Amino acid sequence: MFRHAYSLTGVEKVKTEHGVVELVRVRNPWGRVEWEGPWSDLSGPEWGQVSDEEQKRVERVSVEDGEFWMSVPDFRQNFEMMEVCHLSDDTLSEPTATKRPWHCTMHHGKWVRLLSAGGPPQGGRFWQNPQFNLTLLEEDDDPSDPELTCTFLPVLSLPVFSQQREVVLRGRLAPGHYVIIPFTAEANQEGEFVLRILTEKGNNAVPADKPNADENCPTEPTSPTQPLLPAIETTRRLFKKHCNSKRCCRPAELLNLLREAIGA
Repeated sequence: MFRHAYSLTGVEKVKTEHGVVELVRVRNPWGRVEWEGPWSDLSGPEWGQVSDEEQKRVERVSVEDGEFWMSVPDFRQNFEMMEVCHLSDDTLSEPTATKRPWHCTMHHGKWVRLLSAGGPPQGGRFWQNPQFNLTLLEEDDDPSDPELTCTFLPVLSLPVFSQQREVVLRGRLAPGHYVIIPFTAEANQEGEFVLRILTEKGNNAVPADKPNADENCPTEPTSPTQPLLPAIETTRRLFKKHCNSKRCCRPAELLNLLREAIGA
């Protein structure tokens, strides 16, 4: 199983003579070479503790077809990374939320040397990277969630710089205005990307207005003047004001803290 990708095709709670066991069904895309440990299709003695009706219910077959069963602990021990694929926008919503088509905006962008390839936040030219204004104003329709938040799903597709070819993040933020900044591992790395932002409601994301510049400019742009930040004591006072008893800030409280800090 080392350095090989498999598909997770099923999850079941199987009744045995000694209780219920959680199993996962895994498929090898080769169509052969299966798991030979506990609960394997061909040699797993554990299936002798399961009735024929239960085996039929989970569609267990004793054939080497590349698809096999294994226990959840064995699955966790043998696999270290799992990627969740959403085949359609119907699978994006929470089970308790109202089913509705997700709103999607798509933008094509690129990193250009000395112009829009500022590199990571640790560098001094992070502000040069492409920027997209994200507006979240309509809260989710999830009755089980007491917080007024907006779910968003940015998907960054890029042909280089990443082995996964896509960087996906699912998050929730309080209604407001935010900025999405795609960046590369190092400054002045050139390349193209596609940014898709999916939201449950009609929230929107548009490219931020940036000053025009000559792509062939021989000199590097200078960093804009940074606004003065609050003093350390003022920052500590703001944190104590907005954090909870566990000294943590939720998205809404963090947004209020930052707004007050910038205006302080």
